[in-house]
Amino acid sequence: MYVLRKTLRRFRVPVAFGATLLVTVMLSLGIAIVAHHRAAQERDYALAAEKRKQLVLAFLTEVFTSANPLSGRHTSGETHRAGSKALYAGRAGQVATVVDLLQEAVRRLDESELDPFVEGELRYVLNHRARSWSAVLSAFTMATPGAG
Repeated sequence: MYVLRKTLRRFRVPVAFGATLLVTVMLSLGIAIVAHHRAAQERDYALAAEKRKQLVLAFLTEVFTSANPLSGRHTSGETHRAGSKALYAGRAGQVATVVDLLQEAVRRLDESELDPFVEGELRYVLNHRARSWSAVLSAFTMATPGAG
């Protein structure tokens, strides 16, 4: 112990410099590890958000492309992920409106078992679109004689 104290006193500046360097390296390493962990979390969050976006887009694309607006029958015999036939939004013999299509999408969403985040995003989009298109359709129906 005596020799260690005597050596430390004799080499104060180099020992202090070495200790400072060691502490700096350790702090830098800690900061790098935390930054790496945060970057990995952000990457995972971005990938999950992208996957949700793709699922929402696929659902909405399927809704808008699978309806036959002129008849009550399906346009094809194909089944979709949930095992249901292709969507039909209009009433038999009538042209389907966007509001009909959105209401059918909500009905289909009620029957599906999607990720809660995806379902929440879809319900938000469908509700927002249904309200705005319903207002547009109402205004058009009132403005057009013989419409509706």
